[in-house]
Amino acid sequence: IIGIVSAIAFAGSVGIAVSLPMIGNGGVWHGISLAPVMAGALTIVAIAAGLFLATRFGFFLATTAIVDAPARLLHAWSLSRGNFWRILGLGLGLIVPILVVAVGAIWALCGASFGDAMGALLSAPHDNTALFQMIHDHAGGIAVVCAIALLVLNAIFAGASEIAYARVEHSEAPASEFVGMAEPAYAMAAPVRRSD
Repeated sequence: IIGIVSAIAFAGSVGIAVSLPMIGNGGVWHGISLAPVMAGALTIVAIAAGLFLATRFGFFLATTAIVDAPARLLHAWSLSRGNFWRILGLGLGLIVPILVVAVGAIWALCGASFGDAMGALLSAPHDNTALFQMIHDHAGGIAVVCAIALLVLNAIFAGASEIAYARVEHSEAPASEFVGMAEPAYAMAAPVRRSD
């Protein structure tokens, strides 16, 4: 998933770098600077692709790795079939509150430097020096907050994935498009004795 999203981001960045000089006028079209528009569109496409792949492949993969080892991507894909929006909503419902709590904890930890860093980052020059300075000054505390948030998020996801797997695996037949791709089952044949 990370590789595919990185490939999309890389290909899009190369496309932007190549196409902007071809447009001419410094990448301005009808008074609109196209560089931030293209970068925003590329970001949206990369995030959408990452969310789609993570939802279809990632939600059930850990559970199938434990229950049906070795884990198969096609099995995770077939389990999530027909449940994309439900799984995406569940994932965002788990990620967003934990992310908000983690950012609030970092804000409480860093104090006024957090507001200064965000203000400098969001203002017109978009200077990220204050942000890097804040991370440097509070690196230990930020690392602890991020580690706890990641641990809690993975634990909640594992529990949700296990419950959903138990319901989907035992209530639905395998996806028809992958039945032909299933690994064949072999049985040892009994040796045939020749009578001479």
